[in-house]
Amino acid sequence: MSEKVKEIKYTDEIDARKREQISKFSLISNNEDKPEQLLEKESVHLIVALSNQEKIVGYVLLEKEIDDLSPNIKYIEIKKEFRGRNIGTNLMNKIITYVDKRANQKEITLIAINDSADFFRKFNFKKTAEDVPLMKLTL
Repeated sequence: MSEKVKEIKYTDEIDARKREQISKFSLISNNEDKPEQLLEKESVHLIVALSNQEKIVGYVLLEKEIDDLSPNIKYIEIKKEFRGRNIGTNLMNKIITYVDKRANQKEITLIAINDSADFFRKFNFKKTAEDVPLMKLTL
């Protein structure tokens, strides 16, 4: 049963309780680079969407630029029952603003899997090649 949500709050302040929620929340099934493992690195930035009860309903995880590599959106996930409420759009706008204000690089990359490319095109991400799922946004 889905909780009644009046307002979604967004934050990048992550405590131990939120880290634990991310490990239970994630739909990522591979053993490499799970979101909770990436949170241990200083090279990531996480923004979460929280419900009234401070439960994570979505998040976006960014690997910040390292050396000459552009910042990379590694994951964006929204709980199924919260999709269609602009949470993903708000998270994307917040992470793009974060990069635009703080990063040395003026582009963001991501890998668009399945049918997600259409979602990312709304933010002006462009495919780098037709046969490669890599997309790039120039700020």
